[in-house]
This record gives sequence, C-alpha cells and structure tokens, in this order.
Amino acid sequence: MPTLALSMPFIIIGIIAALLIDDPQTRAYSVAACIVPLVFAYIFRPQIEWWWFTRNPPKLHKKMRGVLDRFFPMFSKLSQENRLRFENRMALYMLSKSYEKKVIDVVPEDLKGLIAANAIQLTFGLEEYLSPKFETIVLYPSQFPSPTIPKFHASEVFKDGDFGGLIFALDHIIPGLRDSQRYNIVMHEFVNLLWIQNEWSEKAFLEHATPRNLLLLAKIRGMSLAQVQKYLGKPTINFFAVAIEHFFAKPESFKKLLPDLYKTISKQLNQDPLEESNPVIIALEIEEKTS
Repeated sequence: MPTLALSMPFIIIGIIAALLIDDPQTRAYSVAACIVPLVFAYIFRPQIEWWWFTRNPPKLHKKMRGVLDRFFPMFSKLSQENRLRFENRMALYMLSKSYEKKVIDVVPEDLKGLIAANAIQLTFGLEEYLSPKFETIVLYPSQFPSPTIPKFHASEVFKDGDFGGLIFALDHIIPGLRDSQRYNIVMHEFVNLLWIQNEWSEKAFLEHATPRNLLLLAKIRGMSLAQVQKYLGKPTINFFAVAIEHFFAKPESFKKLLPDLYKTISKQLNQDPLEESNPVIIALEIEEKTS
C-alpha cells in the first residue's frame, strides 16, 4: 500500500537511530523526527491512499472484464482507449463505495461490478462520476420498506445528513443487469441520484413530458410509466429517470421516435450511445490519468 511505502524509510531510519546512536539526547531527537511523519501518515492514510489511487488506478481483474464483455454491451464496443478509461473510472468507483448486505452473506464481485458499470456508463461524458456524498450501496434480497417509503418497493436513493446512498432489491436488479430486455432499475436510481446531486430542474424537461411523448416512450420499451412505477413499487416516478433508462437501453428506437428528447439527454450527459466506440461528445478538459 502507498502509505506503507511512504512510511518504510522513516521506520528503517528510526530503528537504525535507536540501535546505533549512543548519545541519548541525539537518539531521542532522531527517533522523534521519524515518529512525527509516521503519525501524520497514519492520520491521513485515507487521503494519501486515495490521492495515490486516483493517479494510479487499480486494474480490473481479468474475470471482471470478462463479465463486462458478456453482460455490458457498451463496454465491449468501446475503443481501446475508452475501454481503459471506463476500467479506470469503474475501479475507482468500486474502491470509493461500501456495500452493505441485508440477510445475504456475501455480495458477489460481479454484481458489485455491474452496479458500478451502470454508474460509469451514465456519467461517462461527465467530469464528476464518483458521487462522493452517496457512498453506500445497500442490497436486500427482495422488496423492502424504508423510513421515507413505508410501502414495499424495489429501489431508492436515500440521504442521511450530508451523506447517503442507494438501496436495491436483488430480485429486481439482477434481471435488468443480465438482460437488456428487462427494465434496469440500477440505471433508473443512478439517474435519480445524479438528478439530486446536480440539482437539475424539471423545467428543462417538462416540455418533453407530453401525452404523445409518453405514448412514444412506452413504445420504445413496451412498458408504460404506470407499469414501470408498479414494478418499482414507488408512490412517484421520475420521468427523466425512465427516459434515460430507455435512452441507454434502446438508443436507435429512442432517437427515431423522440429525436428532440434524445438530443436534450445527449447534451445533458455529454454523450451519444449510438457513437459506440467513442460516445463522449465534447472531450473533457480535465480527465483522470490513464495508464
């Protein structure tokens, strides 16, 4: 780990000073001079290690790349440069999140990866993608009640003070993660999170939520807003979250039936999923190091 590597010279020098310096006062000063940076390294260990990982992203395991190639079509179609960028972002995202399980014993790594991949796909054209104030992902076996939504439901974004996270029902997210024909509630909730985080206004999208467009939107995925809402089990539903889920799931149909909304979403997310090898429209001026 980077903190250990930075600390090792001070540890070695401190040991040598303690063993070889005869004068007690000089020995005490020398050892103290080594202890001080070690204390600082211990206190600021999370910040040091995060600084290191942002500049040297951990590599995705070969098995995880295989999972993406098999179950995440976007990844397999990216150019080599963009695949590396996707991997770097995804690795850092997974490193920044904690996964809490309810009832189940272990959260499989491939499931963690597919959840993270949806977050990276959604924000691939944006500078900010880590959502640092939403650091927890909670997984229930099936639908659950919560303090904010007492009725049993399948997913939600929650806030607890300055921080928060997402909650999912496994029996609802797994079908959507493994089959593009099923509704993807992971993408749906990440859109809700992005909406909350960026404080987007509904005014920019109200003009698109016409009765005609709602019928066309239902045609894209073969399900109405009411059906999606029933599947999620939530009292209200974000039109924009449904639209973006459709935008990624069926981009060709979406652009054909709702070209103006397609253009609006592309501009908002700075990406066009029909440009499969390089979906980012305007290259980011500030980008993480790729290696």
